[in-house]
Amino acid sequence: MTTYLNNLTDAFRRWNTRRKTVATLLRLDERQLDDIGIVRGDIDEIATYQARVRVARQRAQQDAARALGNRHAVAPNSGSLVGCG
Repeated sequence: MTTYLNNLTDAFRRWNTRRKTVATLLRLDERQLDDIGIVRGDIDEIATYQARVRVARQRAQQDAARALGNRHAVAPNSGSLVGCG
């Protein structure tokens, strides 16, 4: 049951992170996108990858904290919206 809930929670986090990242990047003009090395056609792929990496990192941190007995050690939405944060 816990694995099912973790998977469900992670899927929602990936969706929400991706949604926010796409919205943020779509608000940038072409010059701003060029400054960070992104073309508009790559936004979906970048947002999907970024969401997958971020949620996997969060899950690993949460699992490690639980293993140490500290369930509140990691804030699930910490870090920046775009990038490696």
